[in-house]
Amino acid sequence: MVSGVGPKSQLNKFNIPVLKHLPGVGGNLQDHISTTGATYAIRNYETGQHLSYIVPEMMNVDSVDRFIHKEDSFFYAMPMSEVMGFWSSKYQDPKVDWPDVQFFLGSVSYGSDGGMIGRRGSAVTFSNFADTVEPVLYKDSFVITPLVMRPRSRGWIELDSDSVRVYPKIHANYYDDPLDMAIMVDALKFGHELTQSPSLRRVNATLNIYVWRNCPEVEYLSDAFWECLARYYSQTIYHPVGTCKMGPNTDRDAVVDPRLRVYGIKRLRVIDASIMPTITTGNTNIPTIMIAERGADMIKEDWLKSRSAY
Repeated sequence: MVSGVGPKSQLNKFNIPVLKHLPGVGGNLQDHISTTGATYAIRNYETGQHLSYIVPEMMNVDSVDRFIHKEDSFFYAMPMSEVMGFWSSKYQDPKVDWPDVQFFLGSVSYGSDGGMIGRRGSAVTFSNFADTVEPVLYKDSFVITPLVMRPRSRGWIELDSDSVRVYPKIHANYYDDPLDMAIMVDALKFGHELTQSPSLRRVNATLNIYVWRNCPEVEYLSDAFWECLARYYSQTIYHPVGTCKMGPNTDRDAVVDPRLRVYGIKRLRVIDASIMPTITTGNTNIPTIMIAERGADMIKEDWLKSRSAY
């Protein structure tokens, strides 16, 4: 937008010359909403050995040495997503035959590193961290993280300056549509039911009750409790898409055409996750790579056509 392509109302606000009025730029923001507050303490009664990653004990010289020499090491792991699966909530559209919730199960929690990395990456305030994480601080624990795969809520990006050095305002607008919250509550309840399975009961998987401190007025494990937990602990899972969506020229909010060319601007394309009109049901990584592959092919095809015209 700072270059003059986008909604003229925003450009005019900062006296940016309007090169092309495209109202869809910055709109249609979608993300897979996730909730990381369902933390469970566990204990190995059989051997007493750790069942999860306690970062200060594992991030050491020996781990680095084993990593360098391609042996088994903590640094090879993806602790936040060691187990992944899909599940259909009770709100799943019966006409759609793929699930509306994704789960990550990881053998770490906010307490595993004492707030060094996880807290900051999840934007949890230090005061909230101190109030709620004590029972699992540097102790064996894991997190069940549900993601809403097809959120109805839409956010937007707004300019905050005419300078590229000033971050824009990102309005994620999570849970603007009540159905998104209803799906998240249903998913959190199902995740909690998983902890009653024989495997997890054997290690005494116990919800960190301190998260209830944020919601003292609601009944423990009620729908209101899970909703409160979601509102305190929801975050991005780093899958934002849609702010330069692809669409036909009859769609006033479309930014690029089917060949990823920006409407009204010659020799300019957008080739990344922002062109997705609707977020994928699943991680956006591979689809984004394929958008890049296809976009590269389109550029080569169009260049060869222009060369053959001479």
